[in-house]
Amino acid sequence: MFGGYLGAITQLGLPRHQNDNGSSLSLLVMGPQGCGKSSFINLAVGQPDCMTSADSKLCTQLCHCCERSRLVDGCEFRLTDTPGFGNEMIEDRKILELLIGHLVPSSDIDRSAADNSDFPTTQKIAGILYLYSEDEPFKSRTCRKTIEMLVKVLGKRFLDRVTVLIRSQNKSWIGIDFSNFMPDEDSPLYPLYCNNTKPRTISYERDPQSIERILGPYTRLRPRTIQLAALDHFAQQYGDHWRRNDIPRYLREFFPQDIGPPRLVDQLQSVLQLQTSELKGLRTLLAQREEDMRGVQISHDLEFSNIRNERERERIDHQFQLKYLHDTLRSRAREEAAELVSSQKFEIKDLRGLLSQKGEEIQNLRSKHDVELKKIQKDREKEIHDHGLGLKRLYNTIQEQEVEISELKSKTAPGKVSEIKGLQGQLGAKDQEITKLKAMNQDINKLKLENDSEIKRLRALLSQKEEDIKGLRSNHETERELFREERANNQVALKVLQHKVEDREAEITQLKSSKDLQAEKLEALGNKIKKLDSEKDSEIERLQQLLVQGEMQDLASGRGIGLRHVQKFAHEIELNCKHILEAIGEGFSHPESSTDLNLGEVETMAGPGFSLPASEMGSTIRALEDRLQAKDEELMKLK
Repeated sequence: MFGGYLGAITQLGLPRHQNDNGSSLSLLVMGPQGCGKSSFINLAVGQPDCMTSADSKLCTQLCHCCERSRLVDGCEFRLTDTPGFGNEMIEDRKILELLIGHLVPSSDIDRSAADNSDFPTTQKIAGILYLYSEDEPFKSRTCRKTIEMLVKVLGKRFLDRVTVLIRSQNKSWIGIDFSNFMPDEDSPLYPLYCNNTKPRTISYERDPQSIERILGPYTRLRPRTIQLAALDHFAQQYGDHWRRNDIPRYLREFFPQDIGPPRLVDQLQSVLQLQTSELKGLRTLLAQREEDMRGVQISHDLEFSNIRNERERERIDHQFQLKYLHDTLRSRAREEAAELVSSQKFEIKDLRGLLSQKGEEIQNLRSKHDVELKKIQKDREKEIHDHGLGLKRLYNTIQEQEVEISELKSKTAPGKVSEIKGLQGQLGAKDQEITKLKAMNQDINKLKLENDSEIKRLRALLSQKEEDIKGLRSNHETERELFREERANNQVALKVLQHKVEDREAEITQLKSSKDLQAEKLEALGNKIKKLDSEKDSEIERLQQLLVQGEMQDLASGRGIGLRHVQKFAHEIELNCKHILEAIGEGFSHPESSTDLNLGEVETMAGPGFSLPASEMGSTIRALEDRLQAKDEELMKLK
């Protein structure tokens, strides 16, 4: 059946595969995005081999050959997933390019057929499974031109190997015989059925039994090398020298018509054409206003030059004031630095005197402490010696008294009892004297410890004073460095401000020559003026009708507030018209430049020599900023 067709292709230089008798059948699964191609393959192989998405997003972006296969009647089927038509990421033409690139892989290169390393070869497939649904949004994703190009790429002889799987949520489709199915002429699938060779059509439900019913007829076929009609055309047109990398260009020449659903750009272009026609009408209306605006623009140019001259005078005055303030601050800073240095010198001198005084006091305390300590030691040694002698005498006396007491006891003389009691009282007095001497010894030790702690405290105070002097010296050096850095920063700031002043002057001169850039702004302003004029005229007509009907008395008596609001609204309309006409002559190219101009004018007024804090001239600068900000807001509303 296909011998002559394949023989013609082989004669043109494309090699014939020699494995037609193999048992492996390769099928391509195609269809619109989200119709369930990847789910069909996963159901067929019984494993999640292909990535799926629950929200119908594009998961397959290249032709993906599944690793697992499905066995039906002893035949092994290998399914290849393809990107869905009608997606937002890949155009339909690009998907067909990927299809041809999959059938012409660069890895199967027959060096004997051609010397060119980019010479294309082909691989085998048994057919194509095309999933289709009449439900939205899948129906709208299928473009008729895409199907026409697919049929032209495959060739009419290959349509008998295409199986269309129809899915639908409508239960009436279930059980219908699609053997003689013929879609309507306005259906996207009509190009597949309008030829003598028609594809096989089956209703598809997600169950394993339907898989065998779909793949069963392919078991009676052997895989054949698919020479697509497009490849046949390339071989006839370019001979043995056509390249795989030029497939997109060949396809554009082979099928030059646009395919795929209409893009958002096309819809926007149609809307843009309508808006362009409306814009032409508005431009004709705006041309009538241009004559009036020219005179207004001339007056505004004069006003702008006057304002610029006034700002120049203000800038010169500000420069003189800033220079005077800068000199004043510089002299004041020098005086403060000199005063600080002198005060620090006096303070250091006082600290040194205080340090020497404290040193003398410490030396005197040390000498006094040494004298007192020697005296205390001598007194203590003397007291210890006296205490030893006294104790020895007391001990001897006690022994003698004990002997006498024993003798007296032996004699049992009643007159001696009083004498014994007197001796016992003397003994108690001696014990109290010994206790007092021990307490005095403890006081001496305590005084010694207090003197030692006082000496340590004075030494710590001396070291602290030395550290304070070092800290004052370091602070003095730090302040001197900060003063030098501040002076250098002020000089840098002066240079930066001078450069900014020059840049702002260049921008002002450039703004005068940017008249051609205001065409779109004049269109918007013309529409705004027209709207304001219509509102003003309608409001004036309504007020005139109220005057004619005699209702102005009621408004004046019972609704005076409403009348004032109406008058205020009319006055605001006139002011808005006036502001719009005044804003035309400003010459700003965009709102961002106006904001830059405001800041630039403030910096221009600062001028060279600016090192003044913001609080010195805050009121003047804030007033100028508020004035320029009001102009910017008005221009933003107009744009």
